[in-house]
Amino acid sequence: MTALLLALACLAAPPPAAPAANPTPSPALQTLLDRLGDALTRADGDAAAGAYDYADMLDEGVASGLMQPIPRGDRRRVLRGLAQGQARRAVELAPILNWQHTEILRAEALAGGRQVLTVRHRSERLNTVFRRRYWVRPGLLGWKIYDVEDVDVGVRTSEALAVGITAGRAAETPPWIPKVQALWGLIGTIQAGQVAEARATLLALSPEGLPVAFARTYWLLRVAAQADLDAAAALEDAAEAHAALGGAAPSALWLVEADARLTTGDAQGALGDVERFLQAFPGDPEALALRGFARRALGQADGARADFDQALRAAPRLLDAWAGRLCLAPTVPLPPDLSAEQREGVALIRRQRCP
Repeated sequence: MTALLLALACLAAPPPAAPAANPTPSPALQTLLDRLGDALTRADGDAAAGAYDYADMLDEGVASGLMQPIPRGDRRRVLRGLAQGQARRAVELAPILNWQHTEILRAEALAGGRQVLTVRHRSERLNTVFRRRYWVRPGLLGWKIYDVEDVDVGVRTSEALAVGITAGRAAETPPWIPKVQALWGLIGTIQAGQVAEARATLLALSPEGLPVAFARTYWLLRVAAQADLDAAAALEDAAEAHAALGGAAPSALWLVEADARLTTGDAQGALGDVERFLQAFPGDPEALALRGFARRALGQADGARADFDQALRAAPRLLDAWAGRLCLAPTVPLPPDLSAEQREGVALIRRQRCP
């Protein structure tokens, strides 16, 4: 979820004519994302900021319907501020948002040579995965990013930027703006482990009146927070979320639901949910580990072992996958570079998933 915070300085532009067939990702796109990851790893704000097209970003913020066009006389100043803000945020977030490996899972063609990339980043430093979508466009100076979606939050950066600009420029703040700002604050509350507090705030907040983009975030946070407290209640919230959002539900909601179903003993339901997520993010290691636990619970030991092994090939220190391998074969040795804390984490997950 930390990617949403970086999103506050990023955006895009709407495509013109009809799209072509889905392309094979260009090596230049891999290079673009590798360089962005390297800039974040080194906390080089200027290099990270150089990956974006801020003019298209600003236009996309307008196209989202969440902000008014910037007057021509102010546009250059706003663009300069976006670039400077992006550079600052990249440095601030580098300790919690960096990656060393990028895999482009899918490229979808838009008009004018633009593309939408479905991407998985892996951070060895943080031992985690970031799932993102990038909107990119070609140009004389190479490919540039003009929008980003953090899949674990469900908001595009153009939408986040539009909220910030509207809040700062509108003569009268729209009533939904304070709710969106509260949602951003709750991300930090959940990351700090204050899940019960976040859950209570979300219930009091209500999604009524939120634009669809942020209603997705509301429901995703609410279900995720509840899943940590009461899996059965989280599934009730998830059903309410699907009813409210219809086809606009974020992909990450399926992964949260799968986890909750597995906790309540519904391994078959968990398998169905995680398969839906894997359609959007094929080969995702966390989803594969979750599918492995579901298959193990259904007596499909060979399939479970294959899932855990595939997850570990993509993320060699994924604790859930190591716990799954130990559930199947208790004598499997853990990697020697796992810390004592990580080994305790593996043991805890194993106790929870394979009592």
